[in-house]
Parts: sequence; structure tokens; C-alpha cells
Amino acid sequence: MDYSVSVRLLDPAGNPLYNQDAPLRADGAPTSTWAADRLAFDPHRLRLPETLPPGTYTLALSVYWYAEADRPLTVVSSQPGVAQATVARLGTLTLAEGG
Repeated sequence: MDYSVSVRLLDPAGNPLYNQDAPLRADGAPTSTWAADRLAFDPHRLRLPETLPPGTYTLALSVYWYAEADRPLTVVSSQPGVAQATVARLGTLTLAEGG
């Protein structure tokens, strides 16, 4: 089974504003060929529109099988007290006026 990733920019309420979806392909190989005991790096970019207003946004991602895009995989955190979710919140992005 080969998976895809959705990289998202969320507004302050957690609603997706922009996203970029693509297959996961570390070194060009689909996830069905990845070894379970090795790290795989697969960079993805999210192009932000120039019209995006200043503010604080959340960068997030989810992983899913393309045939069931409405059922993303569950993200389990190693941090105590962090609930399981289908979207991993990676951090915040603050856009300042004029920049």
C-alpha cells in the first residue's frame, strides 16, 4: 500500500486554507518499498499565495492512502498528554505586515 501526504496551512480556528497533496516518495521510492527499520526523508513544499494576510497560521500534515483520502492515518505522539489525531500540527508560522 502506497501512501500520500497532505501538507496544510491552517487558519487560527484550525480550518485548512491551503494544501499540497503528493505521494510519499523518499528517494523516488513508494512507501510500499520502504524498510521498517530505516528513516525515510521526503521533503514537501507548500507555496503560500502573495495575498495571504498577516497573521499566525499553523503548519500541519496528514498521511493517507490515496483510495481512502477521507480516512487519514492516526498520528500518535510520544509526548505525554498529547491526544491522538489524524493531523500532525508541526508548528506555527507568523506573517508580518509587508513581508
